[in-house]
Amino acid sequence: MGATGTPIVCGGVIVRSGDLIVADDDGVAVIPQDRVDEVIERVNAIIEKERRIAEAVRAGAHIADLIGMSEAIAAASASK
Repeated sequence: MGATGTPIVCGGVIVRSGDLIVADDDGVAVIPQDRVDEVIERVNAIIEKERRIAEAVRAGAHIADLIGMSEAIAAASASK
């Protein structure tokens, strides 16, 4: 018979009791219990950055400029 409260492996990822599981249409993430605060901080920073980018795009900015890809896109276009 199996045990409870012991780590398991699911999809090649170790999942421990207390870990958070987050899922959406794009996939599933396991957040180790001891890293929840760090992950929340990073997620909030990403959300804020995406909000600023979306606001700038609505104001007329080009997304390639905002994410630092203008030069790479221009170089790729020139080499065709």
